Amino acid sequence: MQEFTINGRNITLVQGGELSLANLPDGAVALDGAVQGPVLGDDRDRWSFDHHSGCSRLVTAATCEQVQRALLLGFDSTGRDIYVNDLDADTLLSLWLLVTPAVAGNESTTLLIRAVGTIDAHGPAGNRLLSPQEQAIWRSFFSRFKDVLPRDAQAAFADWETLIREGLSELPLFLNNILDIEPTPAEPFEVHEVYLSDDNRMVMAKCDSFGGFESLYNEGFRVVCLVAKAADGSLRYTIGKVSDLVSYRLGPHNDSGSLLGRLNAREPGWGGGSSIGGSPRLNGGVSSRLSLLEVWDLMVEVYREKKVMPCC
Repeated sequence: MQEFTINGRNITLVQGGELSLANLPDGAVALDGAVQGPVLGDDRDRWSFDHHSGCSRLVTAATCEQVQRALLLGFDSTGRDIYVNDLDADTLLSLWLLVTPAVAGNESTTLLIRAVGTIDAHGPAGNRLLSPQEQAIWRSFFSRFKDVLPRDAQAAFADWETLIREGLSELPLFLNNILDIEPTPAEPFEVHEVYLSDDNRMVMAKCDSFGGFESLYNEGFRVVCLVAKAADGSLRYTIGKVSDLVSYRLGPHNDSGSLLGRLNAREPGWGGGSSIGGSPRLNGGVSSRLSLLEVWDLMVEVYREKKVMPCC
């Protein structure tokens, strides 16, 4: 656990841990999975801006979008204790809003929150909800902040404060030019299919790019698992479905009957929500020790429990 203060807000980092709202102090704010499930203020003014458990991503916005709406509707973040258990784009933007709430209503802020929040909540399928300019904005954001949000080589826990402060200081510079970002084509990538379901609705493929999801969704696959090499010989799995309209029990990871729940029981550290999730994110870039076949067999096990998979 690590603690520091920014603009009068006390921030507590708990790497990979999940907290109970009941154990947090009055007025606490938990972000993006630090407490599982959204809680919009209990009787002790404690809040969980989450979209992982106890909700559907079809209707529940990403954490940064929840925080922006709350601030614009009168939520006061002054002096609050904030709890974080992972460092990703959704968390960084949520922290930025809470420590500098005056920016919440800016046009540039709204564009960035919508673009990044949509992709965080829905994965690449979220492109269908975004304009070409918004798609270019989230691509530009992730390219610009790749060293601050090191998903492939996760920074050591002791470095999180440095990364957060760097990200918060970089955001105003990025936003200065956000309205000038023009639509650009996505970077090319390769996809190598490993396993396919008999009806060609579910696939596991090797791919180093998040764009592999959109490509495979467009081919008609409804559930997709992308695999890439991680550190120390481990594998990084990311599993998504087009939306919560697809009747496949993907997550969340604390649902023992879901795919992510079964994977988490087999190998602790798997996480995610109802429509996208993945393998552990450990220090030094280490991820999963499960084999391709082990993960695929569990994917098929869950798949067979549903008679119909809608074609949305």
